[in-house]
Amino acid sequence: MPQYLKLVCVVGLFLSIAGCKSQLKEFASAEGRFKVMLPGTPEEQSRTTSNVVTKLYAIEDREGAYVVGFADLPAGIVPSDDKISDLLKKARDGSLRKINATLTKDTSITLAGKYPGRELEGDIPSKDFVLRARIYYVDGRIYHILAVGTKSWANSADATTVLNSLTITN
Repeated sequence: MPQYLKLVCVVGLFLSIAGCKSQLKEFASAEGRFKVMLPGTPEEQSRTTSNVVTKLYAIEDREGAYVVGFADLPAGIVPSDDKISDLLKKARDGSLRKINATLTKDTSITLAGKYPGRELEGDIPSKDFVLRARIYYVDGRIYHILAVGTKSWANSADATTVLNSLTITN
């Protein structure tokens, strides 16, 4: 077989494998009042802790997982700005504790230029994984979005796109 035909076959094989990669598509939760880009349809889960119900939407991959979730504060609680900061820090600490991660980065951020949040990163040594997450407070609700997996997976362009894609739909 001529060299150029071998090259065409190799390039064609590479492109077909690359084309099998999951494409990100919009997932919307009417109940959660958000939309986000994910590589498929997530599995829905609910958890109750201290009378607070958390809804989670998770999708796993060979090298990691994406999780988007929300929890409503008890009715009638309207925290001050200082209390919102404390809530976000408690949510951060709870997220790290649940997966035995060690905090390596923590930054104040905002969503849509108005909703306060935290961006965090952590190491999960027991699995040689890393965590990248964002937590926001929006009108009495805490939102989480995270990517957890191998370092290359969690730091990939797709993971960054997922983390950047959270939109509140009110």
